[in-house]
Amino acid sequence: MSTPTVAGDAPDARRPRRPSLAELGWLAPDAALVRRAGNPRFAKGRFDNFVAVPGELEEFLATSGYQISDDRSILFAASLGVPMHADDDWSVLWTQETPNRSYAVQFIVGGADVFLYPGQVLLFNARVRHGVIAAAPGRWSVFSANVRPLAKKSEA
Repeated sequence: MSTPTVAGDAPDARRPRRPSLAELGWLAPDAALVRRAGNPRFAKGRFDNFVAVPGELEEFLATSGYQISDDRSILFAASLGVPMHADDDWSVLWTQETPNRSYAVQFIVGGADVFLYPGQVLLFNARVRHGVIAAAPGRWSVFSANVRPLAKKSEA
């Protein structure tokens, strides 16, 4: 596994080697999630669109040393930005779609930022204020879930 490619503004106090924002890698977007977010009846801009965790993401996270920590996984879609806010834990953000334009959606965590692209998987400290700037018109969607490091297996 390679080291994270996007450095955060400062390491997390409880885990000094982990930046506040890091790219874990790339995983093709889930077609079912993209279809769901594209449904005209899907409630955009809401944080209560709970969905099951796709198996391929669970496998991807395990190879990176993480697992989903609770059952509050969401599919979030919007055509606008998201105001700065903080949540309670570390999270994974898996970008499903962005408008067809480079640099269309910018994700900000503390003093660090990254442009979102479909398939990108980010790890971030959601206890740090974070939000999104949508710089181009069009729908964007992400899968988000709280994560924790995998328990280390003890050596016998």
